Amino acid sequence: MKTLVKMNNKGFTIVEIVMSFSLIMILSMNLFMSITTYKKKQDLESFKSSLASYKMTLVYDIQKDINEKSLTSITESSGVLTLRFENGLTKELKKISDTKISYDGVAYEVPDKDLIKVANISLIAKKNNDFIYGKEESEGKSDLYKITIKLELKEYTDDYLITIPTIVFKQA
Repeated sequence: MKTLVKMNNKGFTIVEIVMSFSLIMILSMNLFMSITTYKKKQDLESFKSSLASYKMTLVYDIQKDINEKSLTSITESSGVLTLRFENGLTKELKKISDTKISYDGVAYEVPDKDLIKVANISLIAKKNNDFIYGKEESEGKSDLYKITIKLELKEYTDDYLITIPTIVFKQA
């Protein structure tokens, strides 16, 4: 008589092992891609936040002086803006380096030196505006100025502009 040999079927076949490994790899890759995408979004939001904070600090300090000390004139010479106030005080806004701007002797360094470069500081003036009083009353009583600080962002195509509009009222 023939004796039947009973096979032990308790293990996994090679096909089952390969399929399980492939499934785990696909799930791991999806998880890795999700984490990488989340990290990039987090870095971008952090960058935007630090840039907005830099802008707010710089604009606040300049606007505070303009509002509290009664600006009488703004002049530009070789990229340096000179702000003159009613009390005789003079303050300068200038580019110190590719990563620093100076206002009243205080250096404002860009939040990320590798990604941001200070391009220039400029002044646009509209003389003798009649938008405040109306055409009959104005007759050269105010000038509108726009201070613009241009930052170049290395990883982005658009430049970032910090704009500070201000009105200079002429003394009668």
